[in-house]
Amino acid sequence: MAHNRNVKEDAVSKLRVAPTTIEERLTLAGIQCSPTMRALAAELDKQMKIMLATAARLIVARRLADRQEQSTITPEATLREAGISTKRQARYQRRMSSLLAGRE
Repeated sequence: MAHNRNVKEDAVSKLRVAPTTIEERLTLAGIQCSPTMRALAAELDKQMKIMLATAARLIVARRLADRQEQSTITPEATLREAGISTKRQARYQRRMSSLLAGRE
């Protein structure tokens, strides 16, 4: 009886530690691996790692791009934060345009 409990506990502890390779998953499932299957599993693992790394790089690049878009400060935002209304800004721009055009 104690032997069965140890076997069950061992199986449960193996399930708690996630298998990291396809070969480990097949072994846990009780599937015998031929040398050809092991080679294919190793190649699939390698390809999966490349895909995951590429996906991670794309996610990081997208997040960085999102941050850069959010960090762009427009002149309108600066004026708004300074408490200058759009009407006041329009009046200022008309006056400056008149001055630059030589019409006071």
